[in-house]
Amino acid sequence: MSETFADLLWVIFNLYFTWLSYDFVFNRMNLFWKSQTTGVPMKYFYMILPVAFVLMSVHILWNNYLKLFRHVELVDPETEELEALKAVAKPHVA
Repeated sequence: MSETFADLLWVIFNLYFTWLSYDFVFNRMNLFWKSQTTGVPMKYFYMILPVAFVLMSVHILWNNYLKLFRHVELVDPETEELEALKAVAKPHVA
């Protein structure tokens, strides 16, 4: 339950920063700021901020949906790989 509460706080944080970054990129950023090397407006580079925060929120919500409603046990891929390596190594240990 505490993990779900922590995820909820994380989603709220992400959505707040999505709003802040969207506001910065589309309302407060100077339209004439350009990259010195490419000449591309900096708005296009900074657009990754709202996109990234939205995608993080979707990821967290999707994982919670799988855990809470679909009852899927989520396993860390690194932990899964370590367990597989341990299982392979056990017969060879004397």
